[in-house]
This record gives sequence, structure tokens and C-alpha cells, in this order.
Amino acid sequence: MKRQNQILVLTILALSILCISCSDLKRDTSTPTSSVSKNYSPYNCNSCHGNETNAAPPKDLEGNTSISAPGVGAHQSHLLASDSVGAAVACNECHVVPSLYNAEGHIDLTPGAKVVFHGAVSTARFSHIAGADTAARYSDVTLHCTNTYCHGYFPNGNRVSPTWTDESGQYRACGSCHGDPAKPSIAERALPKTRLNGGSHLSIQDNANILQCYRCHPSAIDANYNLNVSKHINGQVDF
Repeated sequence: MKRQNQILVLTILALSILCISCSDLKRDTSTPTSSVSKNYSPYNCNSCHGNETNAAPPKDLEGNTSISAPGVGAHQSHLLASDSVGAAVACNECHVVPSLYNAEGHIDLTPGAKVVFHGAVSTARFSHIAGADTAARYSDVTLHCTNTYCHGYFPNGNRVSPTWTDESGQYRACGSCHGDPAKPSIAERALPKTRLNGGSHLSIQDNANILQCYRCHPSAIDANYNLNVSKHINGQVDF
């Protein structure tokens, strides 16, 4: 019994040291929530991952701040929609967000956060090719997202499998999801696959005004090619 008590005491001590050192916590007597606070505590999401702005990395659980780290990746550009090409992606579109820090499955022995596409993602940003295997996936081995509507998995799209840790910006360039980013003008870069290259979208041969995107999609883009981010990458074709 004495031996068991010693082990118990040592275990509690070790866990206490781990909790304090891992987060460098400041004292916070707030009510346990899943919020973000400048006063770091076990009760706030950004105590272990994130920053003073939001709970998404950087930093990640290992303290990394570079996009090249899998725990960081493109979190901020998705959450803040900083590229101005579409609406922001909420945390719960790619993860199960716990209501409390000690919710089941949140802090466990499995490294990394589980990517579970659901909610608005599964109904709007994905699953738009009838008869195909349209389940959106993320591989923590290759660090690729596949079958994602927001990266061209739709009719006449490029069906790109972006690398989560890419820092080049290639996946947010106009034409990367639909069209050809190598073309000289915005309109040419954005033109989806036509019948001339295996698609079904009208081509210049079909309609001389086809490169004026706003003529058919005025709710999504104007004559100066300014995007309405609420209509772009929203899971449907807006006219």
C-alpha cells in the first residue's frame, strides 16, 4: 500500500509539473469555457494552441509558429480568410470543437488534432460531383487535403490536392482551383475547363463575351473582377 501511495504522489506531481510547464500559464480564475483569452489558463483554447487573437495555431501544441509545421500549416489563412477569396472557415468545419477543455476526446494520447470534415463543410464546400467518391479527406501522412470543393473538386474544376504546409501561395492563386494560373489575364486564368479541354464550360468559340465573368456571375464578381467572398467558394454556382 505504501508503494502504491508513493507512485500516486509521484504521478500527481509529474502531471502538475507538466500542466504548468507546457502552457506557461498565468493565473486565471474565469469560468471553464472553450473561449480565447489573454489570461492563459487550462480553461481557454489558446492556452495550449493559438494566440491572443484566436485559438488556431500558431503556436501549435509543440510551440511551432512556422507554416511549414503540420500543426500550424494554413490555419490562419483559412480562419481569417486573409486571402480575400472566400468566406472564413470556422474551426468546427474541420474539427470537433469541445465545449469544455476536458471534454471526451479532446486531450488524449493521440498526437495532433483530428480532422473531421462536417457541418457546413460537408454540405457546402464539398461533395459536388455526382456519382464520385466525394468524401473530403485529410492525410496526416502526405499532409494533403483531397476531394475539397474549395480547391476545385467540382465539375470543370482542377481537383487540386493542396499541401497543408505549402508556403508558396500557389493554391490561392486565381486559376488554381478552376482555370489556368499561367494565363496572362484574370479572366483567362479563371475560365473553367471548356469543351476544348475536357470540360463542359462555354469557351470563347461559343461566346465572345465568355471571359467577362460578371456577365454570368454578377452576384459573385463585378466588372473589375472584385470578388464577393460570400458567394465565392460557397458550394454552389451563383448567377
